[in-house]
Amino acid sequence: MHWGYVLIAPGRLSERSQLDVVRTLVTKSGPKVRTDIVAPDAPAYRTSLPERSKLLKVMADGDTVFVADPFCLGLSLDDVKWFLMTAGKRGVTICLNGTAVSIRPGDRGVLALEAYANALHRFQSARARIRSNNE
Repeated sequence: MHWGYVLIAPGRLSERSQLDVVRTLVTKSGPKVRTDIVAPDAPAYRTSLPERSKLLKVMADGDTVFVADPFCLGLSLDDVKWFLMTAGKRGVTICLNGTAVSIRPGDRGVLALEAYANALHRFQSARARIRSNNE
């Protein structure tokens, strides 16, 4: 089964950008797209993502989850790592912006995604600090 996941939250790609990527990649297979919307002042907890929780309950070995960007997988770096490990344990392929990545615990792909997500998190944090200093 093919699934799409969109996370609307501060610092992420716009909803339209994410939906464009997800829908373009899987138009023929017609995925079920799950969307979470997180308010700027919401806590960064896994429980803040009910649609992703539903997705985790239904995805199974051989499924593919299409996401626009690694930063759109969760609310924090630890959350993204947890989601990747959970998906990997179930034999799910994560497709990021058109690039399929089979996730297995300890894979180099996981380490590369973690490094990317970590770098992006640092960039987003620095940009937020600059914005707050300019206000």
